[in-house]
Amino acid sequence: MKKAKETGSFISRKDDFIKVLKAGKKDTKAEEFVGDSFSLATLLKDDEIAETMSFLKDYNCINSNIFFQKARYYEATDHKEEMLNSIRDCLIMGLSKNRFLQDKDFQHFIQDSNFIQTLEKYHTINNEVQKVIETIDIQTFENILSS
Repeated sequence: MKKAKETGSFISRKDDFIKVLKAGKKDTKAEEFVGDSFSLATLLKDDEIAETMSFLKDYNCINSNIFFQKARYYEATDHKEEMLNSIRDCLIMGLSKNRFLQDKDFQHFIQDSNFIQTLEKYHTINNEVQKVIETIDIQTFENILSS
């Protein structure tokens, strides 16, 4: 009986969270709504919310915060490969690797070689791309993309 009460309480809280999220986001950009939704999915470890928001990738509704929140969600739900892919996407979009190194959700990955390699590799690539953009050296840019 206690378990049923806890489950019922959780379900009603989840519904309340979703109602608040929907009500509070009427005039918000889609990117912010999706990022906040992935943040909620992380807190609740809710596959349904994450899956619902994933459809927006088909509408070019992307920014680094969405990928950051997706990485947090994948970390919370033990999907390491997807987490690393989202981290890669964040870094390519210009998010600092320090955001991951300082975020409490990723602290237990600090000693993980795949995590560190992903941070270093895509941080370096992003820095090179930014230098190319600043100097408008198309040949260097093409070389980076082909490597």
